[in-house]
Amino acid sequence: MCQYVYYFFSRYYKEASLVNYFCSFESTTKCKTMLIKRLDFVSIILLLLVGMSSCINGDRTIGSQLIDDDVSVNTVDSFTVTLSSYLLDSVVTNNKSVALVGEYINPLFGKTIASSYIQFGRPYITQLAENAVFDSLKMTMYYSGYYYGDTLTPISFSLHQVNQSITYPENTISYLYNTTSFSYNTESIGDTTMLIKPKTKDKVVIKMSNVLGNEFFNKFLNYSAEFTSQSDFVDYFKGIAIVPETGNAIVGFVVSDTSMHMDMYYHIGGDVVNIAQHVTFYPYDTQKQFNSIHSDRTSTLIENISESPTLSSATGNYAYLQGGTGIVTRVDFPTLTNILATYKHMQVLRAVLIVQPVGEGGSTQFFPQHLNLYYSNKHNDFLTIVKDSQGNTETGDLYTDQIIPDNSYYAWDITTFVNTLLGTNTSQLNGLIIVPENVTSTFDHVTFADQFRSRYKTQLKLYIASYE
Repeated sequence: MCQYVYYFFSRYYKEASLVNYFCSFESTTKCKTMLIKRLDFVSIILLLLVGMSSCINGDRTIGSQLIDDDVSVNTVDSFTVTLSSYLLDSVVTNNKSVALVGEYINPLFGKTIASSYIQFGRPYITQLAENAVFDSLKMTMYYSGYYYGDTLTPISFSLHQVNQSITYPENTISYLYNTTSFSYNTESIGDTTMLIKPKTKDKVVIKMSNVLGNEFFNKFLNYSAEFTSQSDFVDYFKGIAIVPETGNAIVGFVVSDTSMHMDMYYHIGGDVVNIAQHVTFYPYDTQKQFNSIHSDRTSTLIENISESPTLSSATGNYAYLQGGTGIVTRVDFPTLTNILATYKHMQVLRAVLIVQPVGEGGSTQFFPQHLNLYYSNKHNDFLTIVKDSQGNTETGDLYTDQIIPDNSYYAWDITTFVNTLLGTNTSQLNGLIIVPENVTSTFDHVTFADQFRSRYKTQLKLYIASYE
C-alpha cells in the first residue's frame, strides 16, 4: 500500500523527503515501478487515506468520514526553536578502558584539564632469586588513537603515587565521575616530555623513580606482607595518578593488561653475562580506573554556565555541547501548539529537527559524528532516548557538505515527540536534550547557531496532512 502513497505524493506534491518516509518499507525500485500505473485522482485520494491509516502511527488520526473532504499536504518550518546550554552535575568516567591525560585551551570552551587514576596489582610470580639485583622500574603505555587539541606541540605529564584508597563515593553505585579526585604525592615518580603520535597507536615508555623501584624490589625479595596478595598490595600501593604538566592537547592511552603496565627490571648477580629479567605490574580492578576532568571557562561566553539552562541569546546566539566536561544542549518548541489554531483537522506525517553546527574557522575536526537525543521534562531529567518506530535509536549523524561546510547539519526524526506534544493527553515531556554519543570518553564538541544567526538554520520541519 505504501507504494501507492508514494505515487500520490511524488506526482502532486514533489516532496522527496516525505516520499522516502512513506516508502521506507519498500525498495526504491519497487516504489518506482508503481508510477507506471495510471490512476485517476479519486482513486488516489482513496489510496492515500487507506495508506495513511496503515503507514502512520500517531495520537492524531484522520477518520473514514473524511473521504469526501479535500486533503492537502503542507510543509511547515516557521516554528520557534529555542536552544539553551547547561552543565551536567557529573559524567561517569570510570571503567572506560582509556586514560585521558593532558590539557587544551579552546577559545569557546576554555581550558580543559584531564588526569587519570589507575590501580596496579602485584606481579603474578611469588618470589625472586636471592642474588637478584635491581636495575630499573618503567611504565609502558600505548596510545588509544584518540586525541583532542594540537598534536604538533610537545606535551609533558608526570606520574604520582595516590595517597587515598580509590573508592566509590556512593557505596551502592559503582561509579566514579569527572568531578572525582583523590589526593596524591606532589613529588613525581616519573615524567616525560614528548611529541605525541596518537594515530600510530605506538607506545610511550617512562623511566620511574629508582627509590620506588628499590622499595618494590626489596619488599618483593623479602616476601613482605604488602606483596602477599593483590588486596594487600593495593592497600599498600593505592595507585598512580597521571597528571598533565604542559602542552596543548589531551591524549588517550589504552588501559588493559596488554597495553599498560609497570615493569621492574633486574639481573642475577654473579652471572658472567647480565641477562635482563623483569616482573610486571598490571592494572588492577579496571572498574576503578577513571578520568578526573576540570574546566576553566574564565573569559568565555559560557563562563557562568551552570546546571540551570542558559538561553543561547545570552551566549552569543549559540548553544554549546562538549563531551567529557558534560556540557549539553536543550531544545524547546514554545510555539509548536500554535499550529492547532491554523489547522483545525490535521495529521503530522513526519517531524524533523535540524540543527547546524558552527565550525571554528571552518574546521569540523572535533565535531561528534553522532549525537543522541533524549526526551526531557521541565526538570531537565533524561527520561529516555529518542527511537524510531522500529525501536532503533535515532542517532543524529553528522552530514558534512564538502563543498559548502556551512551547510553541514545533524537531523532527527521526532514525529512521536511532536504528536505527543500536540495530543490531548497531558504529558510530562516538554523538551529534548542533545548529548554527544561518547560523552563519557571524548572531548568532542560543537556549537549550534540559533535562529537569530542568519547564516545557519536551526529548525523544526513538519509535514502535515490537513483537511477542512
